Amino acid sequence: MQMALRRHRGEIDPQHFSAVPPPELLPLDTYVERFRERYKKERTFRDIVHTYLGLTKGKQLLLFASRYTLPFYYRSATERLVQTYATKTYSDLCVAREAYADMQALEHARRELEINAQKVREGLVLADEVHSSFTTAAQAKAEAQHAALAAHTKQEEDLEAKLTVSRTEIVQQTDAEQIVRSALTAHLKRSPYLTVDSAGALTFDERKLVQRLESLFLTEIVDGIEQEEGRGFLTRARQRFEHVLSHWGEMEDLSEIAEVDWIESIILSRIRGYRVPVFPHFVVAKYEERPKNALGKKSVDTALAIDSSGSMDDNYRFEVAKKAAMATTALLRQLNPKNATYVSHFNNEVYDLSSPELLRQTNAGGGTRTEKALEWMIERLKDSGPSLAYLITDGDPNDVTATIAAAGKFKERPILLRIFLVDGNARTEEIIREIGRAAGPRTKVIPVRYDALGKDVLRDVSTSIGQMAEIAYF
Repeated sequence: MQMALRRHRGEIDPQHFSAVPPPELLPLDTYVERFRERYKKERTFRDIVHTYLGLTKGKQLLLFASRYTLPFYYRSATERLVQTYATKTYSDLCVAREAYADMQALEHARRELEINAQKVREGLVLADEVHSSFTTAAQAKAEAQHAALAAHTKQEEDLEAKLTVSRTEIVQQTDAEQIVRSALTAHLKRSPYLTVDSAGALTFDERKLVQRLESLFLTEIVDGIEQEEGRGFLTRARQRFEHVLSHWGEMEDLSEIAEVDWIESIILSRIRGYRVPVFPHFVVAKYEERPKNALGKKSVDTALAIDSSGSMDDNYRFEVAKKAAMATTALLRQLNPKNATYVSHFNNEVYDLSSPELLRQTNAGGGTRTEKALEWMIERLKDSGPSLAYLITDGDPNDVTATIAAAGKFKERPILLRIFLVDGNARTEEIIREIGRAAGPRTKVIPVRYDALGKDVLRDVSTSIGQMAEIAYF
C-alpha cells in the first residue's frame, strides 16, 4: 500500500510503473475482521494502531487499565479503534488504486508521445537533408544571377523559421513534467468538490464536501438498519413521504430525471400512444401546494437541537449525535430538495449551525438550558405548518420547571416533537417523560443507547413522515 501511495505522489518513475501490480482491495469488513484478530493477539499491531490514530500515552494507559476494570468499555473502545484504522486503510488503498489507474494512463500517453516525437525527429533529418541540397543549389545560382540568390535567401529564412517551430513543438510534446502537471490539473478540475476562481486558483467547495460526508453517514446508518430489518429502508421512507406530496405530473425539465416513476411513466406513455416512455411523458413528483384543506404540502421542515453540555462528552455522545443529525439532513434532502432542515447545539445558550459549522464543532461543555432549545425549535418551525422537531439530550436540564413550560407550547402547534434520551437513567428518564407529557399527546420520548442513536432517529423520521397526514392542518 505504501508503495502505491509513493507512486501517487510521483516518487516512482512512470516508465517502471507497469511492472508493479495494483494494490489488492478487499471489502472493508474483511479488513475490520483481520485487524480485530490482530489487535487482540499482537502487541506490535496494537502499538501501530495507537500511533497511527494518535492516541497519547495517557489514553493508551487508560485503555489498558479498562481492559480489567471496565471490560465492556474496553471492547467498545477497541472496536472503534479497529473500525477507524480499517476505514483509513481502506481509503488509502482506494487512493492507491486510483493513482495506479492514473499512472497507467500517463504511461500510455508517454509512449504515444515518444512514437510521435520519433516521427518528428525523422522528419527533421529529412528537412535538414533538403536544406543542405537547397543551400548547394543556391550557391551555384549565386554565381550566375544575383536575383536568384536573393530569392533563395528568403526561402532559407522561411525554412529556418519552420524548423525552429518544429523543434519547439518537439520539446513541448516530450516534456514529461509538463504533461503530468497538465493531466493532474485537468483531473482536479473535473472533481465536483473543487471550484476554480477568476484567478484560476483551485479551492474546495466546502458545502459539497460536507453534503458528501452527510450522504456517507446516511449510507452507513441505513446499512445498519437494513442488516436488522432487511433491505428497502429508503424505499419505504420515500413511499411514506409521497403521501404528503401534492401530486404526480409530467416532467417539465431534464433536471427532474432522477425523480421519474418509471411504472407510472410507462402507463402514461401507452395512454399517449407510445410503446415505451418518451420525453416529456415521464411522471415525477410535484411539490406545489395543494388547495386549502387538502392533504399534502410542498415540504416537511425539520429542526434538530443537539445537547452539547459537558456530560454529552462522555461515551462519544456528542459525536454520535452530530453524525445522526448529518445523516438526517441527507435523508430529508434525498426525499425532497425543498425540505428545510435547521440544526443547532445548546448548552448555556443555543447556537444555529450550518452543516460545515456542525462538522467543525468538536467540543462539548457547559450547562444544559433545554428550555432554550425547545423555544429555538418552535421559533424555526412556527411558519412551516406540520413539521418535525428532534431534541437529542442526555436528559438533565438545569431548569426543569422552565423546560416543562417551554414544552407546553408544542400542544397548540402542528409540530411532531421527538425527544431522544441518550444513555439515560431512572431519574433522567422520569424528567424527560414529564417534559414529553407537557408537550402533548403527539410527542414521543425515546430512550436510546448512544450507539443506536443514528438508526433510531432515521427510523423515527421515516415513521413520523408517514404520520404527517394525520395532523389536521395538512
